[in-house]
Amino acid sequence: MDSNGLFRDETLKNSARGIGYSIIDLPSAPAPARSRSEAGEDDEGRSVRRAPVSLRRYAEPLANERLGSPNGEVQHLLTLLDQVREGTMASGKKMFPWSREQIETLWDNLIRGWSIGMLIALDLTGHPELSWPERFGPYPTKIEPGKRTSLLFGAEKMAALAWSLADPPTAFEERLAPDESAIWARDTLVVDVNFRRVQFVRDVWDARRQLPVRLLPRASACVNAMNRMEITPVEREWLNRTARRLMEARISVYLLPAEEAEDAARMIDNFRQIGVLP
Repeated sequence: MDSNGLFRDETLKNSARGIGYSIIDLPSAPAPARSRSEAGEDDEGRSVRRAPVSLRRYAEPLANERLGSPNGEVQHLLTLLDQVREGTMASGKKMFPWSREQIETLWDNLIRGWSIGMLIALDLTGHPELSWPERFGPYPTKIEPGKRTSLLFGAEKMAALAWSLADPPTAFEERLAPDESAIWARDTLVVDVNFRRVQFVRDVWDARRQLPVRLLPRASACVNAMNRMEITPVEREWLNRTARRLMEARISVYLLPAEEAEDAARMIDNFRQIGVLP
């Protein structure tokens, strides 16, 4: 095992080195104050032997994030967005809303069938005492105890997708923060047939050649809108394929128990410092 305790075998080390980063000198976060039981001591201060805590199983999927084959449970993206809409998936961390360019790039990757990364989350079920926001993206969260998932990595991505599919975002204008209002209050995210990409348009979109992204998961509304468009059979097939890719999109979710939040957060910070994660 190397000096930072993250990697126990050469395979994982080589995977990380293969994406251009040295793993040996990961910075260590200062350890928080602990009680005697947490520090591995008995009531008289004598050391008690405990099994070492390894972050290897956290490090591996994060290294694979850059390799394009993340571990974790693969779930339908729209199922996860349903959890956001129902208020059971959110994030307690400080959010940094994405720019128009980041959101457009995310959607371009999605409609091409490319990987859009992974999510790392805490299972807060049974932990009503842990912090929980009043809303996530355009949707209010459920305050009462029950199934709750808090996103540690990928929160901005899921918030951007939630706003993209809100119908329409202006229906939730009272929940917009200033930086969110700058994007969602006047702009519409559309699939543009002319350029074969997803982009924002200001104020009025062209119903003949552009399809609002929010219609993609709504089959009947999507078909009705396409019937009114001035498109060729080839362009219609491309739009149908675009809608199918959203319906079929999957993403890897790495769900951690709430008790491991401290170690997971420290590890994510370390990986951000060396550039493995943005």
